[in-house]
Amino acid sequence: MDVERDSADDEEARMHFDLGRRYYDTGRFAEAAAEFREAYRLSQRPPLLYNLFLALREDGDFDGAIEALELYLQTVTDPDERIRIEARLASVRRARDRMQLATAPAAPPPPAPARDGTLTALGITLASVGGALLLGSAVTGALALDRNATLDSMCTGSVDCDSGFESIQSEGFTLAVTTDVLWITGAVALASGLVTLLADALGGGGGGEDSPAARAALGCSGDGCGVVVEARY
Repeated sequence: MDVERDSADDEEARMHFDLGRRYYDTGRFAEAAAEFREAYRLSQRPPLLYNLFLALREDGDFDGAIEALELYLQTVTDPDERIRIEARLASVRRARDRMQLATAPAAPPPPAPARDGTLTALGITLASVGGALLLGSAVTGALALDRNATLDSMCTGSVDCDSGFESIQSEGFTLAVTTDVLWITGAVALASGLVTLLADALGGGGGGEDSPAARAALGCSGDGCGVVVEARY
């Protein structure tokens, strides 16, 4: 009874092997692998493991192909054949590693450095102070003009403007100087605040080696003040 069973299994295994070979010859490697695997299950003939390896390798299933070839290698006793199979196994492992490397998802970019808002707060503060100083300079400038107009209206005809009006002259001079100081200081503070905000918006506060960098400079001369901003991406 066992002989008949073995004979029936061998016959069925032969049918699966023949079908698997036809699938392999026509490029249907997944179907071929399935037939070779079933043929090996029925007959336990080691050469079928090598056929299974070939079909799985051609189908792109490198892990399955390596597993089948490792099982086949366990049955090989000839030294030369073992050397050949081991070399083939190493080649397939390298191919699998290259495929995994090529299909691995790209690493996500590092998160942008978090900003603590220090530059933003500093920029807003400087701009606010600068605006307030400029507003103050407008007030003191108007008062200085008013004192000068008062002095001009009183210094008419034979009135000596060099005496008797020292307090008005001193007050007007003080207001004029105060106006200049407030205007220059306010302009510098306002420009510095705007530059700080711009530098922070361009990425100057990131701090990373590869992050965009921005530099800003403020300069004043007799002709006025200017702002220079340099950004790198």
